[in-house]
Amino acid sequence: MLQSNNNYYQEITLLPYQEINLNFLMGKIFNSLHLLFVKNQEMGIVKNGISFPEYNKENKTLGTKIRIFYDSIESCNKMNLKEYLKAFADYIHITNSREVPKNVNYAIFKRVQCKGSKNKLARRYAKRNNISYDKAITLYDKYIQNINNLPYIKLKSSSNENRYTLHIEKNISKKQENTFNTFGLSNNSSVPIFW
Repeated sequence: MLQSNNNYYQEITLLPYQEINLNFLMGKIFNSLHLLFVKNQEMGIVKNGISFPEYNKENKTLGTKIRIFYDSIESCNKMNLKEYLKAFADYIHITNSREVPKNVNYAIFKRVQCKGSKNKLARRYAKRNNISYDKAITLYDKYIQNINNLPYIKLKSSSNENRYTLHIEKNISKKQENTFNTFGLSNNSSVPIFW
């Protein structure tokens, strides 16, 4: 299996503009990164992880910076991030590739999916178990909706145009190398965290 060593990175900084909401801009940039990761995966494997240096769970914000990690300068050049995101050039700043500092800490940034509302779960249960909605809703009487208090990004699917919310959780971890999903996130692969 291919592994990512996260030796190099580039940092995207969202620039503040009165006309554009930063959360809206984050969604556009992140959606573009997702499509870029899909395009550049090798044999179905994504080696590029991402981090959010200004991640703040208490304020439910990812901040204004995204770091993309690479295993080599060649991988960084192949990704050609500045060219791919040139439509956003007035709204973001992208650094040249840099070497990850020595003696860094690590974290896992992963996607967390909410279970949904009581009504949605009951409809699904009724359909899958061939029972009435009224009977299914009684099974969820004591269900408390999973309100997710994590930072999130609002995205739009390019395949079906549906809008959805991508909640992201950060967990401090030891160095763990593996692969990432097409959002640059992982349940078990860590990325360097540093200022």
